Amino acid sequence: MPALTVFKNFTTKPLAGDDFQIVCVVLSFYRAIQLVCLIPLIVNSMVERFNGTDLIVNGKADYCPQWHEAFDNREDYLVGTVDEYRANYDITRSNFGRWFLVTAGVYAGVDIGWILAVWGCASIGTPTQPRGRDEYLRSLIFLKFAINAFPIALLVLGCMRVFQLRDDNYGCGEGITLRYYPDETWDYALY
Repeated sequence: MPALTVFKNFTTKPLAGDDFQIVCVVLSFYRAIQLVCLIPLIVNSMVERFNGTDLIVNGKADYCPQWHEAFDNREDYLVGTVDEYRANYDITRSNFGRWFLVTAGVYAGVDIGWILAVWGCASIGTPTQPRGRDEYLRSLIFLKFAINAFPIALLVLGCMRVFQLRDDNYGCGEGITLRYYPDETWDYALY
C-alpha cells in the first residue's frame, strides 16, 4: 500500500493510510499521560481556590510576605472570609492556572476526538480497495494542523506568565524574601 500524500511532496512514509491505527495507539498513550498530569493540577487548583491561596491581595500573591500581613491573625484562609477584608484590601483571584488547565483539557479532549476519527477512517475499506480512505485521512491531517494551535498558544502563554512572575522578584518587590518560590513547587514542575 503506498503512503498517503498530504501535500505535493509531504507524505506519510513509511505508513500507508490503513496503518494509521498504529499512530492512534501511540498518540492515545501520550494523551493518557497528559490526562494523568492534568488531574492532579485540577485538584490542586480547586484546593487552592477553596483555601483562598489563589487570592491576589493588593497585587501580591500568597508567596509574598505582604499577602500574609492582611491575614496576620488568622490560621485558616477561607474564601468565605474575603468579604470581611474587601473594605481595606484590593482582593482579586489569580485565574491564569485555571484558564491554562481549561485550555489544556479542551485540547486533550479535541485531540482524543481526532484520534478516534483517524481510527475510524483508517478502518474504512481494505488494503486493495480503500474506498476513499485517503481523502478522509487527508482532511483529518489538515484539521490536526489547525488543532495544534492549542499547544502553541499554551506554550506562548506559559512563557509570558513565567516572565511576568520572575519580573520584580515575582511581583513582591525587590529585596523582599519570598515565603517560597512558585516555580519550585510540584505543580509548576508538571506545567
